Amino acid sequence: MLIVQNLRELGMKPVDLTRLMGVNPGTTSKLINGKCRLSVQMSLRLSAALRLPETYWLDMMVRAERERIGLMLDRIKAESHKTLPVFRQTELIMA
Repeated sequence: MLIVQNLRELGMKPVDLTRLMGVNPGTTSKLINGKCRLSVQMSLRLSAALRLPETYWLDMMVRAERERIGLMLDRIKAESHKTLPVFRQTELIMA
């Protein structure tokens, strides 16, 4: 939705974005509808086409990846608590 918002603010249409980015209309459609992951190269093209700082989309990609990894780590921690045995302190002392 951010891409659509940026297009509107600039008075552009998807066809304009397609031309400026040098991609096919299908790629533009996937980007606009969030149907593909944004690559570094595509993020730089998108930033240039929408007159945004180069790091605009890259920063979003990093935040999304951190969130994805954080959720994955939370799931792993939750699973490890279920499967790892819990020892009482006296059980850890070896004779």
